[in-house]
Amino acid sequence: MRNNITLRRWLYRLSTITIGVAATSATMLGLVNEVHSTEEPYSTWPITALTVLDALQRYSLPLFIFLAIVIAIAAVIRSFGDPWVWEKLQFILDEYQAKAFHQRCNEPNHHHRVTLFRYKKVCFRSRHCTGTLLKPWGKHSPFSGWLVPALRSGHTSQHTKAIFLAPDNGDEAEGVAGQAWTSKSAVVLNDLPRVRKGGLVRDVRDYAKVTQCPIKMVQQYVTSDRKLPLSIAATPVEVNGKLWGVVVLDSRAADGVSDESVLNYQLTVALIGQLLEKAA
Repeated sequence: MRNNITLRRWLYRLSTITIGVAATSATMLGLVNEVHSTEEPYSTWPITALTVLDALQRYSLPLFIFLAIVIAIAAVIRSFGDPWVWEKLQFILDEYQAKAFHQRCNEPNHHHRVTLFRYKKVCFRSRHCTGTLLKPWGKHSPFSGWLVPALRSGHTSQHTKAIFLAPDNGDEAEGVAGQAWTSKSAVVLNDLPRVRKGGLVRDVRDYAKVTQCPIKMVQQYVTSDRKLPLSIAATPVEVNGKLWGVVVLDSRAADGVSDESVLNYQLTVALIGQLLEKAA
């Protein structure tokens, strides 16, 4: 996800330059259309220049359409927000992680993480645990509503593919992130069931039930020998008075996340919302 910030930075700069060049080109093309090659002083121009002038005038309409499309695409890219904002958000998540898990500062950062999830009504690319290559959203509609990872603390464990269903029917919302989204309030779970590869099937079911995650999602973690968090907290993030997403803290320690991890950092979450207003 850190690579996404670099990509955003370059795309933002490129889109800014592209809009400027395309707008200038459209203005120049408009001026070219006002030129009459049979009048002075244009009639004395070299034949090559007059040929180019005639071609520009003849194809001015498709050129205008092309430039309009280029400007529209660049404007869409710019709409994703100033990369400066995302760089600051990354800094805030890193600081949140350092402060909330300061008692475990000697442990690897990816054991105790802070992840920002964004709500998307439509999601075609990210794969749900029930999804396939051709149908990544799985048994649900891609228009169901999803919580998709946008940014994560630290420099490792960045390529998370975990997405959670967040539909209009709150009873079907998945994970602690989905619970926080549905309730519009913080949710804290600690001392979660320990699930190990080769362990009891009952442990998988217990973990899925407590966290409201699909059993298949928990099974995929166990099968790939990935460690499941033993404590999780989620706090909704608002932008302009509307729910934007959720901040999730997860830890491999059973007591790694507590109510204080949420209550003591409400201002931090509010600041994230303020910054996201600039990115919206």
